[in-house]
Amino acid sequence: MIAAICACLAVRFYVVQTGREQHRWTVDLPVTVLVVMFSAAGVIRMRPDPALALMIGTGLGALGAGIISIALGWVRKTLPGGEDKPAA
Repeated sequence: MIAAICACLAVRFYVVQTGREQHRWTVDLPVTVLVVMFSAAGVIRMRPDPALALMIGTGLGALGAGIISIALGWVRKTLPGGEDKPAA
């Protein structure tokens, strides 16, 4: 799990540093925390060897905010009433 979390944080740090104008830690911090939690949950659930845990952390760290889009799509598809639009 340590390998996955370190890889995830390293990738998120790299993403923030390469796009300084687009990303700020104050904006990217919630995404980083979410990605670290997903990495930890994946490693706890699958119990992979350290090399695979490293790849899980790296992949999820690179995915970043895409996790939010994937989760939103899953909620809309799976849960009842997920397609309903809020009344304006």
